[in-house]
Amino acid sequence: MHKTWVLGVGVMLAALTSCEGEPADHDIVWARGSPARLWRMSATEQVPTAVLADTLLPGRSTNLPDWSPDGTKIAFVVGLERGTSVFVANAEGSGLRDLTSDALDNAQWPAWSPDGRQLAFNAGPSAGDQDLFLMNEDGSGVRRLTEGESRDYCPRWSPDGRRIVFTSVVADTFRLMMWDRAEGVTSEVLPWDFEAECADWSPDGSRLAFSSTPDHDYPSLESMADWTPRMSIYILDLTTHSVTQLTDLAGTSTRPRWSNDGRRILFHSTESTGTVLNRRLVSGQAFELYSINVDGSDLKRLTRNEIYDAHPVW
Repeated sequence: MHKTWVLGVGVMLAALTSCEGEPADHDIVWARGSPARLWRMSATEQVPTAVLADTLLPGRSTNLPDWSPDGTKIAFVVGLERGTSVFVANAEGSGLRDLTSDALDNAQWPAWSPDGRQLAFNAGPSAGDQDLFLMNEDGSGVRRLTEGESRDYCPRWSPDGRRIVFTSVVADTFRLMMWDRAEGVTSEVLPWDFEAECADWSPDGSRLAFSSTPDHDYPSLESMADWTPRMSIYILDLTTHSVTQLTDLAGTSTRPRWSNDGRRILFHSTESTGTVLNRRLVSGQAFELYSINVDGSDLKRLTRNEIYDAHPVW
């Protein structure tokens, strides 16, 4: 049986307007292997194929993919000598472009806006000093959204494009934060003592899926290098402020992504290895892809390779 908590008045978010219709899901795209490369497959047939030809970005890791809303493009992160950069390519692998080559160092976590015209991402001089930014789909018009002594990453747009939920690490505390486009301000999503990361919106904007530990308390950043966390996927109802535990696997379950019909959640997990939160994921660790109904039923393992299969999105 899944656990449910009701949060206090510290969570003061209203549900957003529902999206119209239920668009079909794209294929699943994710990062596989060492160095990580982008792969894709149908959620039903589960026959994987490489997105990029071996002659494109040879020897470079490609990770953290995100589909454009119309399913024609994929934004992702590429490891280069100068750090990481946000690239975009057509769904079949053509039209490869570096969007942040002249903008910022260590650009990561691209997220398409619902209208497909902009990308949110995080960047900064070091792994511990990251802010959120916006840019147009062609890499122009870069502007900063957050600034301060924090590590801001993993942005996700609300379905109506009015808000972005993201993770912010301040004083060794992992917090879910919300940026409001109209007001240009940020606010906390969960109480201060409830640590969590990498949330994703339900298609109707009423819920957030995210990952956290059983006690919702993370160790200090200095202690994370040797930490192999037990983490699960949770769902926050933005109307009732209740939190429900969705998964209960033995290892690290994180990076949830909601299906377009709102019925299932995709994530990666490992039951034995993988230090996730120190941001030094090693390609080759035994992460696998899973999906589950939003009521916690019908858990499915989608990959079984004992290699790095991570950061899926559909």
